[in-house]
Amino acid sequence: MERGVIRGVLILIAVIIFVISGMWYLHKQGAPKREAYETLAACMQDRGVIFYGAFWCPLCGEQKTVFGGAAKKLPYVECSTPDRSGRTDECEEAQVRNYPTWAFPSGMRCTGVVDERVLAHLSQCDAPNLDGTVWTPQSLYEAIVVQTVKEQLVRQQVDEAEIETAVQSVTEQMDAALTAAHGTTVATEESTTNMLDVIASAFSRCKVFEPETVEVSDVEVNLE
Repeated sequence: MERGVIRGVLILIAVIIFVISGMWYLHKQGAPKREAYETLAACMQDRGVIFYGAFWCPLCGEQKTVFGGAAKKLPYVECSTPDRSGRTDECEEAQVRNYPTWAFPSGMRCTGVVDERVLAHLSQCDAPNLDGTVWTPQSLYEAIVVQTVKEQLVRQQVDEAEIETAVQSVTEQMDAALTAAHGTTVATEESTTNMLDVIASAFSRCKVFEPETVEVSDVEVNLE
């Protein structure tokens, strides 16, 4: 009986040690990624970038997931009132209409979930690069645009043929945007800066923010 108890205790201790070791290993593996994304978040904060969102917004949660444990370092501004019925004064004044909205000091704004490499580019910060990849314009296009399109359509259970058709359509749109801006295409563009600029505008819905103006009609005042 005593041997059985001792054996059970030893097994329990071994299991605890195994679990703790596994947790420590995962923590060590995740630390470089967290640090890299914390560095990007801190840089964006220093640059004056603002991430407007709402606590109930699914896409805001998805954007935070990109940053993992570093999400708490993002320059986040909560726009929703607690009852979800309105916006805070700060967000009303900033004319934020969609969530998430990224606002940059340059006057550029992006809506929706934005790839971290595009965020870094528009913020003039270094993008996380954990494996030391040397990015080319074409590999950036594949990683940011093609992969995103495929992942979204797979989640919607779209068949492979339709996915390839959608990717081709997006590529044609990107080709047109690159041709208009730089006289190149996805296949021929040689500048990562040009590629990121066009990905931002044509794919990530980034554009220069134009504040809404309120027209005040003439009011006749009778002083008599």
